[in-house]
Amino acid sequence: MNEQLSHRIKSLYQTSGYRTLSRVRVDVNQDEVSLEGQVPTYFIKQVAQSLILALDQSKQVHNRLTVENGFQAYR
Repeated sequence: MNEQLSHRIKSLYQTSGYRTLSRVRVDVNQDEVSLEGQVPTYFIKQVAQSLILALDQSKQVHNRLTVENGFQAYR
C-alpha cells in the first residue's frame, strides 16, 4: 500500500503541470506522507500538499518543503 500510494503521488506530480514537483521527495509510511525538498514559491508548496489531500488516501501530510529564495527569484 505504501509503495502504491507513493507511486500515485509521484505520477500525479509529474502530470500536474508544475515541473518542479517532480523533484519533491515523497516518503509514505502507514498512510502518512512526508514531503521534502525545495520549491520556488509558497504557492507550489501548498499545491504539493493539496494534490495529496485530494487523493483522500493519506491520513496526514508532513509538508517539510522549503521555499528557495522566497520571492527574490521573480524580481
